[in-house]
Amino acid sequence: MASKYATLTELLKNRVEPVVKFTFDELDKLVGGMPASARRHAAWWANSRTAHNHARAWLDAERHASPRFNEGYVRFTSIPQPHYGDLSKNATVEVRPEVRSGSTNEQSHTTIPFTRQDSQARRVGLVGCVKDKAEVERPARDLYLSPLFQGRRRYVEQSCSEWWILSALHGLVAPDELLEPYDVTLNDASFPERRWWSEQVLSQIITRIQPVPGDSFEFHAGINYRAFGLEDGLRRLGCEVECPTEGLRMGEQLSYYSRVRWT
Repeated sequence: MASKYATLTELLKNRVEPVVKFTFDELDKLVGGMPASARRHAAWWANSRTAHNHARAWLDAERHASPRFNEGYVRFTSIPQPHYGDLSKNATVEVRPEVRSGSTNEQSHTTIPFTRQDSQARRVGLVGCVKDKAEVERPARDLYLSPLFQGRRRYVEQSCSEWWILSALHGLVAPDELLEPYDVTLNDASFPERRWWSEQVLSQIITRIQPVPGDSFEFHAGINYRAFGLEDGLRRLGCEVECPTEGLRMGEQLSYYSRVRWT
């Protein structure tokens, strides 16, 4: 981290509020001048130690930066601990097959067993963000409103020992992290942009989740959030990677999540 940002780090470490706001003018004075790109480009505020050296200024203070260019300030939000579900060491999941139109007999449940390998290995859920969002700031778990996200959330809260959100704007986000609505998607991103995003998220996973060989990562996200280096990067770390809805179309995914029953 460049020494000019050390003052910002110490100031953020000494603040107890979960959210600290500084205007761009205040930050300019605090660090002795920021580049013009800091006032215009969200990428300058990427919450990754490998993206830009200056990001350590707030990451070392255990905060995430979120610029508000139209309002002229930056929010520094405390990084919360991951959310852990109430998952026992052994569990089963039941899926109710669809009942075809005109059928008079309800089909029986299908039971999908799943066993955690041991008390050390973790099963981590990664849920992709969606377009439909609340209009005001909320914890990330409650910001996304679509039935698809709600189905994904219910699934990982039962199937995983912890879960996180994959945000096209913020990268890796804890469910309790406060977010304001945004309009960014990887669907419109170029191939290099998706590769860059995947590299940053993999770095965040290494830093925040600290996976070890044998851990499992369960993806509930579109291919643009998985297939540009993130899945392969996790495998290189010795982790298992699964995507329960891989190959399913949108309607089929909604049907899949609606039929899951946990015991």
